[in-house]
Amino acid sequence: MGRLYGETYFVGKKMSFEIGEWVEVIGNEDGIEGSCRVIDHSPGRRTIRCDILIVDDGSPLEEVISIRRLRPTPPNVGARLSLGDVVEA
Repeated sequence: MGRLYGETYFVGKKMSFEIGEWVEVIGNEDGIEGSCRVIDHSPGRRTIRCDILIVDDGSPLEEVISIRRLRPTPPNVGARLSLGDVVEA
């Protein structure tokens, strides 16, 4: 699931977002931008660490996010797309 112009849409494949995987956060209302790494998981939620965002004590931002607000990072430059791949354009 994701959001496009305020509408919820199904991206065709259920994402699991496992520990160690890089993800992006959909929406920026909490100021999280760029890639973050999944560091823990619970049903329907993932704890992410964003190394580029530092909190007051000097440590990277860690946040618990609904998996509905996560998406995979874009493919590497030069990666080939296949018919049926989901893209954001």
